Amino acid sequence: MSRAIDPSFVRRTNLIQSGCLPDEGRIYRPQRKKIYLCIMAKLKNIHPGEVLMEEFLLPLEITAYRLSKEISIPQTRLSEILKGRRRITADTALRLSLYFGNSPKFWLGLQDDFDIEEEQSHKGKQLQSIKKYSRKAA
Repeated sequence: MSRAIDPSFVRRTNLIQSGCLPDEGRIYRPQRKKIYLCIMAKLKNIHPGEVLMEEFLLPLEITAYRLSKEISIPQTRLSEILKGRRRITADTALRLSLYFGNSPKFWLGLQDDFDIEEEQSHKGKQLQSIKKYSRKAA
């Protein structure tokens, strides 16, 4: 019986073995003095609602309805979070962390990471035009 191999795992393994790091479009010169051009596909930005569904609700066999009732939030709020249409607020992060036994900063960190990635993808060129502050000698 053979197992299917995830193609993304093979690509990532090949890049690591070749000495390339996962930065898009950069050229690296490993010790072997060969030039590698690393081109990686941009991964989909993952909303915290997807993490909640895939890493918590499905494995623990908890329904969205049950979770909404147990942490005392409206079912519509949780449904919108799971669909990726609503942010995880500090209030929701506190409730999720108490229920699942992790930190509220875990949930807010997921949300912050998602928001930063979204802004970078939407305003990439505009942000690249910003020059870094440098103190000029008087």
